[in-house]
Amino acid sequence: MAWNDLVIESWFPTTIGVVDYKYYEVNKQKWIDYVSSKPTRGGFGGDNYQPHEDKEMFGELNDWITKQVNDYAQRHKFVYEYEAKESWFIDYQKNDYNPWHRHLGNTISTIFVLSGAVNEMKTQFKNPIYDMKNPQGKVVKHDREDVDLFNEYTYHTCDYDTVPGRLLIFRSHTEHSTTQNIYDTRRIVFSYNFDPKVKDA
Repeated sequence: MAWNDLVIESWFPTTIGVVDYKYYEVNKQKWIDYVSSKPTRGGFGGDNYQPHEDKEMFGELNDWITKQVNDYAQRHKFVYEYEAKESWFIDYQKNDYNPWHRHLGNTISTIFVLSGAVNEMKTQFKNPIYDMKNPQGKVVKHDREDVDLFNEYTYHTCDYDTVPGRLLIFRSHTEHSTTQNIYDTRRIVFSYNFDPKVKDA
């Protein structure tokens, strides 16, 4: 390597798994109707409905999501087998959004898009590195990131479009959000948190 041949190597990436459920179209309407009949719009624990416990309606989907999560874990060389510990659904109606947050206390989290208009709302993930300087020379008018200022080494956030039937898999410590629904179209998602499977005694 010559003294001036700069090579940039990328380490410590933030990984997002992306996979589509091939049987989504066959099941989508009965799933949407079923979830829509639930009295809650989502939440944690308590009396709130948890899809991962509903083997009758979502057993096949839950098995598929668990398989994808464990594939993700194996590719990271994690030593455990993972299972869902909690789950919930969120029914985003007009003006709803989800602010930046993490699922701390868990290892792997997922978002499965049950319904929504393609590309109308975004799932966003944030770069875990907080740069206190201004190497891009940004000014106040750059209130929304100007993509021309950034590249794969420096993006502050990344966006994933709403794609019904798509599963996103990520480490639970990854900060993420959902943009505001400014349309009349509902967006329903399932969220799951995974931790190591408890072995039978």
